[in-house]
Amino acid sequence: MSLKPVFAVPRPEAVRFVTCTTGYSMPSGHSLMSFALAVFLYPRAGKFKILVWIFAVTVSLSRIFIGVHFPSDVIAGAFLGCIIGFFWLYIEKILVKFGFLGDTLESKEESKDEVFDQPLQQP
Repeated sequence: MSLKPVFAVPRPEAVRFVTCTTGYSMPSGHSLMSFALAVFLYPRAGKFKILVWIFAVTVSLSRIFIGVHFPSDVIAGAFLGCIIGFFWLYIEKILVKFGFLGDTLESKEESKDEVFDQPLQQP
């Protein structure tokens, strides 16, 4: 179930660069997904951690600038996205704990910022 019909907030009409949008605007789905992704990727982003957050903020602000969302829609989407991202991390820890994902979390924690710089395996 989508939350947009629950809140039933109409989209802004004053300044809109995209005219083909329909439906309600609260919460911003783009903000929700970009922040959920940022929270989930942050522990494994290594030296690119700041880029993950810059991407999420840029996507969210773009929704306001093109006129398809109010700032409150973006803030609500970002908040819900953070909650969903933390939920994903929690589920991943549970799956690792019970052996469904192997030892992926432990190996990522050991390598710290070198997740993207994995050494080549010798045959």
